[in-house]
Amino acid sequence: MIRAAACGGLTLVAYLSGVAACANEAGTTTAVVFDSAGITIAATALLPDGTILIGDAGSRQLRLFDSSGRSVRTFGGQGGGPGRGEGEDPGEGLGEGPEGSPGELPFLRSIAILPGDTIVASAWPFGLLSRFALDGTFLGSTRLGPFWPGVVAEILSDGSLLLDLYDRGYADDIETWAASGTQPLFRPRGWLVRVFPDGRRHTLREMRGEQWFKRGEARHDPWVAPRPFGPTSSVAVTGSRLYVGDTERAEIEVLSLGGALQGLVRWEEEPVPVTRADRDQVREAALGSLREPARRNAVERWLDEAPYPAYKPAFSALFADRTGRLWIQVPVMADSPSDRWIVFDVDGRSLARLESPAGSRVLDAGEDWAILVWKNEVEQELVRLYRVEK
Repeated sequence: MIRAAACGGLTLVAYLSGVAACANEAGTTTAVVFDSAGITIAATALLPDGTILIGDAGSRQLRLFDSSGRSVRTFGGQGGGPGRGEGEDPGEGLGEGPEGSPGELPFLRSIAILPGDTIVASAWPFGLLSRFALDGTFLGSTRLGPFWPGVVAEILSDGSLLLDLYDRGYADDIETWAASGTQPLFRPRGWLVRVFPDGRRHTLREMRGEQWFKRGEARHDPWVAPRPFGPTSSVAVTGSRLYVGDTERAEIEVLSLGGALQGLVRWEEEPVPVTRADRDQVREAALGSLREPARRNAVERWLDEAPYPAYKPAFSALFADRTGRLWIQVPVMADSPSDRWIVFDVDGRSLARLESPAGSRVLDAGEDWAILVWKNEVEQELVRLYRVEK
């Protein structure tokens, strides 16, 4: 389903026109909404011809939409070969094995458009890179893994992978601490690693994962989950640079793809306190997503004892657009109707402060467009393309 975008939802674009053009220049916008009907969006990219590429982690497929929102082609999934046109049967019974069949994306994590308009998708196991032409033709795959990253799994412009790797693996480190660790709080420690198409590895810097809190002993109804509003590391990638930060500090490192420090981005914001409303939202989300009713008491005790910080993290997300600008999502109060972003240019100068729909994510952006995704009232993920005419 395609719907015209309401003018009231274009706050982000109005500010973006100030970034892409001049601070006081009005921008004309056009937008469409894609009703994903259950799509679990892993990644999105805008192709040179205006086609929107969506990575559907639910069906393990890549989906192409033209600039008006019309579905053009679906590929990946089962087997390789040319993509399917609109209305054709997408097929069933996708393989679950580690090898899969050619062109299959059994666990889609990220996508990228490489030079030559080649689509590359990373899938299970991490380190399997599958390449497709724009018409959906499967071009081959390269297996660099398997890897077990924590929060970072990016494809760089040369086809290399950027991953955060840990001694035993992110999940195994957490499970080991949960079973035998003596401290109630734990942050996995790993390394940000670049893996080249020929298998070479280059370690860039240390990385820290989410901070986890556990309540109870191994034999006494334990529960383990990320600490609410706890610290974590975040990475954004664009062109020839990386942005890396820890949410405990209002500071982002600017690194070369080789790991050399090229600069720092800093900002000042009034700290946002963690309130009772925030705690209530955390409790509602935790209990609402519980799939094991028998564990409700354990989760409620965990929520009662979890150590909340006095203030929210310095930032909650990083995003780097195709022009090299850095978007930093800064905290808001629990009842805020919108999220807030600060945008910096490639030299670290603040350009604008933006607002986007509460709970939305910026998936891709360029000089005069941005793609956002968020969930509607019935939990469907919606993708909206914003365009700015200078």
